[in-house]
Amino acid sequence: MAHLPLDLDCNVPQWQCSAPLDADIAAHIRRAMMLQGFKWDTQVGDVNTLAPFALILPSSDLATTCSIGGVSDPGNTSGGG
Repeated sequence: MAHLPLDLDCNVPQWQCSAPLDADIAAHIRRAMMLQGFKWDTQVGDVNTLAPFALILPSSDLATTCSIGGVSDPGNTSGGG
């Protein structure tokens, strides 16, 4: 696990939420999460754990998040660097 600096600034005020996703797009994302994420369940009981919108981060925050998570290429959605 990466060492987290104590002065890590997440720039939360710069984060944005998109408009609500179209139902068909949300369903596609949910299916992809389950099937490409090795059947990761997007629900807890009867409650969906995926937000109905996208979280938009500044590119520097995305790069930091990916680095902490061990993903070297933020554009790589296959689950590894």
